[in-house]
Amino acid sequence: MTTDMEYFDQRYSAESDPFLFEQRWYEERKRKVTFACLPDRRYETAFEAGCAPGFHTIELARRCDRVLAADFSAPGLARSQERYRVHATTEELGSVDFQRLLLPQQWPDGQFDLILVAEMLYYLEVALYNEFVERTVRSLKPGGVLVLVHWTPRQKMTLDVPDHHRGFAAHEDLVALCQHREQFILDVFGRGGQEAFRTRSGLFAEPEIAAARAERKRVRDAAE
Repeated sequence: MTTDMEYFDQRYSAESDPFLFEQRWYEERKRKVTFACLPDRRYETAFEAGCAPGFHTIELARRCDRVLAADFSAPGLARSQERYRVHATTEELGSVDFQRLLLPQQWPDGQFDLILVAEMLYYLEVALYNEFVERTVRSLKPGGVLVLVHWTPRQKMTLDVPDHHRGFAAHEDLVALCQHREQFILDVFGRGGQEAFRTRSGLFAEPEIAAARAERKRVRDAAE
């Protein structure tokens, strides 16, 4: 990574929310927009790349049965674990496996229905970015969903922020499902062809309309 890892360790050691993700309405709204763009109500498995300080992790655990949340910072991971523990005492959440991983050199096994990458790609050197793209796509199940969200005013590091998403947009195994542009950029991709997603009720109204009409007909026929 291009940024000194000790910087994040020091920040998370000193504060539970050093970047004010909890206090700022901008960050809360961005999370709401991000999760509103997910095409499915629930997912079985999810992978969060760069989970500290755990706010996205909580949202994932609300929508997923099992979450693997990874971060390279031990203090940041500890903050995420504590935040999850507190929320799990008052609401029903999916299980979360927290792992300390230096991505993309260290990568979790298996494939996932949902992968979230938020506010971390601009820290990668170009060679590591390319490796990150390939590993991410391979870890996505066929029909799985990938979400990328990054703040656009971020100072240039190794790539301009839009370039971080273009590498995924150009991948032959991914199809664009949703885009959102303002002071942050949000892209949702699916693994597979466009036709594979046309029956997803969260993306297209027709499947739910057809199902509702069929149910109404069944009820009417049963009443006759």
